Amino acid sequence: KAKEVRKGRRGNPDDKGALEQESIDQHVILEVHQLRASHPFKEMIERGKLKIVGGRYDLDTGRITMLIE
Repeated sequence: KAKEVRKGRRGNPDDKGALEQESIDQHVILEVHQLRASHPFKEMIERGKLKIVGGRYDLDTGRITMLIE
């Protein structure tokens, strides 16, 4: 994961804004994976009754960036 975070910051260790955004994104992705694997969600997903996705809402622009579908 550390390589992904550095890549997200374009290799600049001082880009704190990019580090913050990439950290949030990675957290969302991790949580989606955990939810998808937990009871009762896993069974509901397997039966096609539920879909869990993750995204990031930008308060400044009002845009949603989907991170994992």
